[in-house]
Amino acid sequence: MDFLDGIRGIAALVVVVEHALESWVDGYTQWSIDTINMGRVGIVAFFMVSGYVIGLTLTHQTIRTFAIRRFWRLYPVYWLATIVWILVDLPNTNPFSAYSLFVVVANITMLQGAIPGLVGILGPAWTLGAELVYYIQTAAAKRVGLLRRSVYLGYGWLAVFVAMGIDNVARGSTSTAIVPLMLFFASLGYSLYLRDANGSRTWIGLMGAAIVVVPALSLPLLSSQAPDQLSWSVIGFNASHFVGIAVFLVARALRSRSFPKTILWLGSVSYALYVIHASVIRGLEYADLPGVAAIPIVVVLSLASAWLLHRTLEVPSIALGRRLSTRSAHPRFSNVGTASAGPTVESSDSHQPVNALQPTGAPSSQSDPTSKGARHE
Repeated sequence: MDFLDGIRGIAALVVVVEHALESWVDGYTQWSIDTINMGRVGIVAFFMVSGYVIGLTLTHQTIRTFAIRRFWRLYPVYWLATIVWILVDLPNTNPFSAYSLFVVVANITMLQGAIPGLVGILGPAWTLGAELVYYIQTAAAKRVGLLRRSVYLGYGWLAVFVAMGIDNVARGSTSTAIVPLMLFFASLGYSLYLRDANGSRTWIGLMGAAIVVVPALSLPLLSSQAPDQLSWSVIGFNASHFVGIAVFLVARALRSRSFPKTILWLGSVSYALYVIHASVIRGLEYADLPGVAAIPIVVVLSLASAWLLHRTLEVPSIALGRRLSTRSAHPRFSNVGTASAGPTVESSDSHQPVNALQPTGAPSSQSDPTSKGARHE
């Protein structure tokens, strides 16, 4: 599953470059949303990877194992990155007066991105709240034996996206509708997993909607953007999504090939890079670096910070999550035959070929989702 790491590595890097350019190059932000926004490209690719990975993971893991491993994979790194941001941003923001108790609690739980209008302390982390919604949705579907059918919820999220755009026009509101749109792209990613796993054709309708329906029905949203903010153009909005989809599809088409070690390394530190780079940028803004010359400095320092965070906290946290999930799956005093001998596959997916995603002759990592695929837990 190296292609998934490859996508995440590239996506995280382009997000860092986008935010650095926005900070140091005058006029770049407007140009990017008029033409193509690398940050949005990366986010679309991220959500498609999430849809693919969560479908793969929940097919082979119990909900309890999934929840434990996700918690330890995401929250410790996120909490530390948020604390670093608060400290770096102290010259600009007094956290005691700027954030209410509700805002703090919502940010601790990572739900801020899922609650419209709620202040996010760590800017890029809004996507984590949206992903949390997707995790809950998919886990709930597995609980009731409808995991595979949950792919159709993508159409529901697309309907919410369209409805929010229409509501903007009707009531003069200025919602970005970004969360339901990204959840739609996660469903698109899941549909491609189902296609690779068992030949499902659900991806055809969702891909058609992404290419035709999203551009056509985004017009109400784009016509109702807040006048005091930078506004997306039709070209910039849709081109960014198309390129994000293309990044995923190209990497997926190359999944039988070996990816460069540099790209795979980027994938391994992608989460740490995503949550820590904003603090690096804010810290360097105090140094008043000159224009474009700041970009490589931002990239190098962000990568170094991500590697440090990955090695010192993310890797141990992931290992702890695996140990705890294994312990909970095999209680010390459980009766023989009551504890699962391996990842539980729900009955509705039990016919799914375990090695369907592997090229012929390739070693399998799917039969044990804690092996090479553990990076995608």
